[in-house]
Amino acid sequence: LPITSKKDFVSREREDITNVSLIAKSDTDHTSGSTGRPFHFYHDWHASLRSFAVTERIFRTTTKKRYPIVYMRSKERHGFTFYKHVWFFLRGYSGIEQRMEEFKELGHRFKDGFILYGYTSWVIALVQQMEKVGMRLPIRSVMVAGEHLLPKDREHIEKVLATELYSLYASREVGFLGFECEQHLMHISEEWALLEIIDAEGNILPLGEEGRIIVTVFDNEVMPFIRYELGDVGVISPAHCSCGRTLRTLTFKGRTVEFIELEDNRVVSLLDIAYALGTYKDAVRHYQIIQTSPLSFVFKIVPGPTFEMNREFLEPMMVRLLHPRVQVQWDMIEDIP
Repeated sequence: LPITSKKDFVSREREDITNVSLIAKSDTDHTSGSTGRPFHFYHDWHASLRSFAVTERIFRTTTKKRYPIVYMRSKERHGFTFYKHVWFFLRGYSGIEQRMEEFKELGHRFKDGFILYGYTSWVIALVQQMEKVGMRLPIRSVMVAGEHLLPKDREHIEKVLATELYSLYASREVGFLGFECEQHLMHISEEWALLEIIDAEGNILPLGEEGRIIVTVFDNEVMPFIRYELGDVGVISPAHCSCGRTLRTLTFKGRTVEFIELEDNRVVSLLDIAYALGTYKDAVRHYQIIQTSPLSFVFKIVPGPTFEMNREFLEPMMVRLLHPRVQVQWDMIEDIP
């Protein structure tokens, strides 16, 4: 079967890539858009139920006892649940410093402790602020996902919070693919998805060799992802993990988040910008951001059919996310090489 990518999906009509009869029993969501190509997709309710079970196992692994989860996000995530969890909604990376007292109040609601979960860069920023103000909260373990985790950042988080950190391999469109065990090896959720490692020509590589990761998800019948390339590189190990689990283990290199530096010591995560551009369905097919000076940007946009309809919302949103004095030039083009 051919390898597919986000580009293959966004260039096709909905009727070509979905089981239209199941859309009424499905949830819609979209990727972060960090690759420059926002993507909206569907998960049917059967896939969401299986995702709940996968999530439950992942978070039971991080602690001996079941603790509530405080999940740092910009909006709710479909397919995520746990026996007790609360959302801590953030507008973006730069908003963490202003929300510390609110986070402290939330954390103290859980006297016996809680699990902290969020984007890698957001957790790093939160921990930096906690260290700065001397804040202590009953955090029993930390789970990060969405971005590459550097060893120095893992060490710093564990030292400040005096607990263990676990990473999670997940993607909005294909769900929870892998989780760290007590030995801090990444186990593949093999009941949920098939992961293959391929070379540059698309040939399947043997265990132990590094290559491109492609994923086939078993449960999502409304919009199947078959041999879907995520853009990550990894290795599936032939060795068994000493934790006793028989799920194979994966070492992967995920995306490292980029930060935009502006005046007044303001730093904005590219993920925040990407997520905003992908919020409005069919508005932006592809984009490229060029920073020409500390407060000047050119947004090259391959517009979708709803761009002009949503432009009046997108433009002030960019100003709010970046800087009150930012100058944004919109450049409509047909293609980005």
